[in-house]
Amino acid sequence: MDNLEELGRKAYQKQIWGEYMEAVNIYNTAIKKYPKDPRPLNNRCLCYIELKDFKKAMEDADRMIKLFPSHPKSYYRKGEVLAAVKRYIEAEESYRHVLMLDPECEDARQQLLDVQANQLCQRGHNKKNALKALNLALNDSTLIADVEDAEKILRHGTLELYNQNGDGDADDVYYSDDENSCSNFVKQDHNINDPLTDPSNPLKSSSLWVGFITEGVSEKMLKELFSKYGKILSVYVYYSTHCAFINYNDHVAPGKAMKALQGKLIGGRNILIKFPDSAATQTNKRSKAI
Repeated sequence: MDNLEELGRKAYQKQIWGEYMEAVNIYNTAIKKYPKDPRPLNNRCLCYIELKDFKKAMEDADRMIKLFPSHPKSYYRKGEVLAAVKRYIEAEESYRHVLMLDPECEDARQQLLDVQANQLCQRGHNKKNALKALNLALNDSTLIADVEDAEKILRHGTLELYNQNGDGDADDVYYSDDENSCSNFVKQDHNINDPLTDPSNPLKSSSLWVGFITEGVSEKMLKELFSKYGKILSVYVYYSTHCAFINYNDHVAPGKAMKALQGKLIGGRNILIKFPDSAATQTNKRSKAI
């Protein structure tokens, strides 16, 4: 007689091959034999989502919440079902509940951001601008944005503080005027090649400035992420000004990191990477010396 692990493996093999109804039948057996374990019910719900049988998927999600109210995946699955049928406001509530139970669930945070953006799309905004506005509206303590605050940003033009034109028509971006400040922005013309944001690293800088750093981002986290592109000498984070510096031991790694990580979502916000302003200053000094 198969135990829960054996039933799970058999069902998972069916899912790999896209045989979701066969997987459902196996999970039916597992649910009857092991009613106090949330995993079979959770996985059956997922199969129903894949089959686009949202009625049965919702029944499973509601059953999970009733039986396992402290299990984050109970609410995560319900959020998935609600998002699939475009009930984005209710989906937002479900994902918020996941994060209340498990604040470290990055998948739920990403899904929450997506359904919030879709709410703004239903109000007539494009998704690219919606995501940027939500990032600006993030609460620093919870790392969760409010849709109404994001819409105010979109309606009143505050989005220009992040990107002058989200449709890609103007290509205007704002960069820090002060290396230790991430809030005082100076407009740069992206149509003119800016050496501070050129991944080929014409300035030969061995350091990177990283903006939009939240309190949930640690030096260790940044070191692990950026060390994939070269040996790091040091990492410094300035939470008061929402920025960080990554110092490599050569000038090849920074360009690779910039190219790979520019705009990456870290700690709930899309980071902005450039070479420090001092890199341009040092280059100018070398040019004058020559």
